[in-house]
Amino acid sequence: MKRILQPNRWTCLPCSFAAVLGLTLEELLRRVGHDGSAIWWPEFPEPWQRRGFHVQEMIDVAYDLGKAVIPIEACPTVCPQPGGPVKPVPMTDVLRVQRYLAQNVGVLTGQGVTGRHAVAWDGQQLLDPCAALNQFKPDTFYVVKDLR
Repeated sequence: MKRILQPNRWTCLPCSFAAVLGLTLEELLRRVGHDGSAIWWPEFPEPWQRRGFHVQEMIDVAYDLGKAVIPIEACPTVCPQPGGPVKPVPMTDVLRVQRYLAQNVGVLTGQGVTGRHAVAWDGQQLLDPCAALNQFKPDTFYVVKDLR
């Protein structure tokens, strides 16, 4: 798996998925159909004004390539209805995310040093020059597996 450097501040998600899926960033963006640069929220500062990307777009590309994307939440929660009170799901295995990391490749999303971020995980390390695992607080690990 090759590290793909972001050309701008709104492409961390497609760069990470491109690396995990073995695509160039250009090929992944072609498959998604846009480059995320459209200004949807001009009232916000860069890069928050950009359209960016949704993980569902990455899941569609992965599926078309014969890959499944499995979300593993670090701290799952439940609530009785939208907008209702949120409670954490008691998990007996506090190291469950580490277990998934040790056995899989995928993309981690969460809080980096400078805000929300996505990084590729090659099964042993983050493929990101701006993030180390001890400086990154993951909320979801998107495991990527062959469907076949």
